[in-house]
Amino acid sequence: MKLAEVKASYTVEKREDARKDPWAHYVARPISFYPAWLFINLGISANAVTVAGFLFGLAGCGLFLSGHMIWGAVLVNVYGLFDYVDGDIARATRTQSNYGARLDGFTYMAITAVLFICIGIGIGNTNIMVFGVAASFFRIFRYAISYQAQLPSESGKPNLLIRAGMAIIGVREPLLLICAVAGYLDIFIYFYFAINSCELFAIMWKVLRK
Repeated sequence: MKLAEVKASYTVEKREDARKDPWAHYVARPISFYPAWLFINLGISANAVTVAGFLFGLAGCGLFLSGHMIWGAVLVNVYGLFDYVDGDIARATRTQSNYGARLDGFTYMAITAVLFICIGIGIGNTNIMVFGVAASFFRIFRYAISYQAQLPSESGKPNLLIRAGMAIIGVREPLLLICAVAGYLDIFIYFYFAINSCELFAIMWKVLRK
């Protein structure tokens, strides 16, 4: 398969949806086409890439636990890139499936569940670990509520607040790497604790109104 075919499989609807997340639209998506093209020609499936990305993410979390913050952040960023690559492969090879979607969702929730906690343990600060646990819980609970309430995704052009929220969530992995290099992972934890809690309360308000 040619690289142009991989790029062509990126539908207009998917492209418009990605515009809500500037990092995905302008950086991660354009980069992801190249490893997707390579993996397709090596005969590697989308689900295999999902699993590989998950293992990179878990390894990154393990490095956080052992205090290797920068390398942990690097591997979590590899996981983040693979999260785009598997979708590119599935679309280009027309192998999308409910199983693949569930597998992708599971890996995201699993990494989200342990990432902030592992960072807190690696830093060795009990307060940060508590905030990390809360940040993970708020994020997972937000998705659980959305799923149970069957909330539709935002359609059309999102307002400024929604766009800002999606941009902040979408830039999590690169921001993690920046904070790891700069030595500000504690700020990273506090920041996403605030973001995840605000998003959770916004979803709860939406459910109550519904």
